Amino acid sequence: MTNHDHAGLVGISLDVCVCVRVSVLVSVW
Repeated sequence: MTNHDHAGLVGISLDVCVCVRVSVLVSVW
């Protein structure tokens, strides 16, 4: 795995975390 691929996976993971947080906030409201 190259550093570029690793950075891409980290970016995807962060996007997933943001989506989850937004979904939680929406469900709370």
